[in-house]
Amino acid sequence: NHLASKLVDFAVENMFNGKDCFYYKLFKNGDINKAIFIRWGQAWMYYALVKYLSNICLRDESIATYCR
Repeated sequence: NHLASKLVDFAVENMFNGKDCFYYKLFKNGDINKAIFIRWGQAWMYYALVKYLSNICLRDESIATYCR
């Protein structure tokens, strides 16, 4: 899904600290709340990434061996 890919790209480029955590919130004015919250920032983002990657694995036979 093209929209899902765009959302994942945006989240990783703008909401990821480049190491191990996702930031909490991006405001309309461009400011970012860089607080690290396990439930709101981490758990939901990792859940979304797993769903996204699982969907890719189901659709693309060439990478199926990496998805197990």
